[in-house]
Amino acid sequence: MIWMRISDAGDPRLNEVADALKHGEIAIVPTETVYGLACTLHPDGLLKVFRAKGRPQYKPLIVGVDSARMAESVASFWPPEAQRLADAFWPGPLSLVVPKADGLPLLVTAGGDTVAVRAPEHPIAFKLIQLVGEPLVLTSANRTDSAPPQNAPEAVEQLALCVEYVVDAGPSPHGIASTLYDVGPGRTLRQGVITEEQIRSALR
Repeated sequence: MIWMRISDAGDPRLNEVADALKHGEIAIVPTETVYGLACTLHPDGLLKVFRAKGRPQYKPLIVGVDSARMAESVASFWPPEAQRLADAFWPGPLSLVVPKADGLPLLVTAGGDTVAVRAPEHPIAFKLIQLVGEPLVLTSANRTDSAPPQNAPEAVEQLALCVEYVVDAGPSPHGIASTLYDVGPGRTLRQGVITEEQIRSALR
């Protein structure tokens, strides 16, 4: 395990982490919500994430993107409501559930017909997505049924033996998960940083 203390998204060591992700490794990375476990959408990384977390395969994963345009690459349809919310809150702690694209790995969606996507506000997580050049899974870096970590040491305590890299940027700014909003029926599935009122206001 390689532990990197990085405070600047321009740090060249992030290229090393991005290259490892491209080759199927997984990494603990900071986000503005909680510390995350990152991998590409390729099977090697996805399986490592499920094993590391002890996560049942019937639980879908959230996909990190750098823009609405990248989000459209994993969606079969990008609703206008999704665009309005992305314009209002991305990058930021709002995950949008939209119809999934054909060919998206079943492990990402747990075999369902939707996918959750968000653009992280944390500059390091955002930069890693850009360096990899494709969407990354960004799921909380904890064992299933354990508390999501708010800093790198808490994540390492749970997952140290499973990851190749740890990017430590200090405590997560918010310390709670992103709000999860299902665009189709227009309902909040998980309350996080973004409130119902903020969402309703953006959709008016």
